[in-house]
Amino acid sequence: MRGSAAILARLRWIDDRIFWTGRLSRSEISKAFSISITQASIDISEYNRIAPDNIVPQADRSYGPSSTFVPLFPKEPRSFLEAAQAAAEGFPLRIERADDPWRNAPMDVLAALIAAAVAKVPVAASKPDGRILLCPYRLVDDAGILLVRGWDLHAAAVVVVPVAALSDLRRSAGVPWIDAAADQPPEQVG
Repeated sequence: MRGSAAILARLRWIDDRIFWTGRLSRSEISKAFSISITQASIDISEYNRIAPDNIVPQADRSYGPSSTFVPLFPKEPRSFLEAAQAAAEGFPLRIERADDPWRNAPMDVLAALIAAAVAKVPVAASKPDGRILLCPYRLVDDAGILLVRGWDLHAAAVVVVPVAALSDLRRSAGVPWIDAAADQPPEQVG
């Protein structure tokens, strides 16, 4: 390979396209990189030189993966889909992002949890399946849901609870504080 960053980017694109979509054509390469069809053919030849058994010509003048296809580059599905969508290719599989969990978190609940942690005073709260007496010490942003992790004095265990599941929070002065040092693998509580 000649070492050019542009050539390397096109070879990665060829490898990704074959891996993720199962096909590619010279015109797709040409359009994606604003290069000539001749240059696209040269790039496919270069890819074939590096990985001679990876792609095979199809009847419609496109290329598909061989039965022994092995990717040359690491694969990252999100990066591939984001790039395909950014290229305005009309890519059929769209990425939908969940709302930021912080945006929809109940501010009064967050304020009570933060104040409890700063003051090191447990907070009593209602949740769908009962009450909790919580020493909160960590907020966890877990792929679209905001969780609080802490010690539940009633259960005598570390718990992880969705912030949105908590209501009616009240400080419980005079109750001992248990901090993160007591943390063991959490029990998921909903």
